[in-house]
Amino acid sequence: MRTLWQDLQYSVRMLLKHPGFTLIAVSTLALGIGANAAIFSIINAVLLRPPPYSEPDQIVTLWENNTKENIARDDVSPANVLDWRERQRVFSEIAFANPHSLDYAGSDEPEVIRAALVSQGFFQVFGASALYGRAFLAEEYEAGKNQVVVLSHGIWQRRFGGDKNIIGRTLMLDGQPTTVVGVMPPEFRLYLFDLEEEVWSPQVPNDVMKQQRKATYFKLLSDDADSAQARPPL
Repeated sequence: MRTLWQDLQYSVRMLLKHPGFTLIAVSTLALGIGANAAIFSIINAVLLRPPPYSEPDQIVTLWENNTKENIARDDVSPANVLDWRERQRVFSEIAFANPHSLDYAGSDEPEVIRAALVSQGFFQVFGASALYGRAFLAEEYEAGKNQVVVLSHGIWQRRFGGDKNIIGRTLMLDGQPTTVVGVMPPEFRLYLFDLEEEVWSPQVPNDVMKQQRKATYFKLLSDDADSAQARPPL
């Protein structure tokens, strides 16, 4: 123990004697620790942690094959999504998610919240139910009735202190009064667009979406599938 203490004292003196080297060494060590922590977080979310849904082998992501841009796996255009949902006879359910963000202006610090606009059947594809409240009703996918949100467990805890009375509360999101109808359980954590989504809201198809075939930004999911052109979602 005495030898260890002497070695430690010697090392500290040498580091103080050469501040430039010390700065480089500490910076390199900090970068290394940070990089390893980030890599582990991704591996844990994607590979180690159990999927946040039942029967993951029955859920797939559907892709477009963009031959013009030589992209073998591309997200799907809105018009194609709507056509596939209407005409397909293979899957029991097809749902999509559209990356989004919401400006939250509450009584405390405002925040931009990571969100996803989702189609009818989205939570059903995952076999997921709300921990509190409910998922979206069919009529909430109609224009004028879609000012509702489901919160992730994380943002419910972080931003609203785990308040069980959050159901039915009105939040100001993008300057619009929006009602919280549900809170998902802690294990339901999705990274469909690289970062974890914290809020979900109904996507109401409009005339622009119905004509949009070149812009590909929808993530398309389905269940009860057997397709060589699909892969499990992350």
